[in-house]
Amino acid sequence: MKVTPADLWLQVGSFSGVALLAYLSIATHHPLIAAPLGATVVLTFAVPTSPFAQPRNIIGGNGLGALVSLLVLHSFGNPPWAMATAVAITFLLMQLCRMIHPPGAAIALLGVMSQAHWSFLFTPVLAGSLTVVLYATAYHRWVLKQPYPSRWL
Repeated sequence: MKVTPADLWLQVGSFSGVALLAYLSIATHHPLIAAPLGATVVLTFAVPTSPFAQPRNIIGGNGLGALVSLLVLHSFGNPPWAMATAVAITFLLMQLCRMIHPPGAAIALLGVMSQAHWSFLFTPVLAGSLTVVLYATAYHRWVLKQPYPSRWL
């Protein structure tokens, strides 16, 4: 696969998106970054027209993953089967709600694995997801001169 100069602007976008989350986390003293959000950033730049990269899927899928992980964790603890259960329930709910976002399943796994507190839903997940969506929208429109998102809802 050949990488063109235009493709490099996508790499700059993904780099600066993750850097923005990291620096905002430091500046605000609130975690706005989690590993699955790195994958979310890549989706918004690699496949911006994909349903997986649309705001509804990003915020909804990641939010569902966080909520399910917290409910499973606080109901059953974090044995391996609970981790798998959180991922499976998140996947099912994302399908039913028509907002599949693969990093949302990773959010569910992370929440149970790390024994997350209820604040995990808000920071880093919802605040980080919203930041990614707003940043990707601005970068696509102002730097790449391309439309993003394809749809909001």
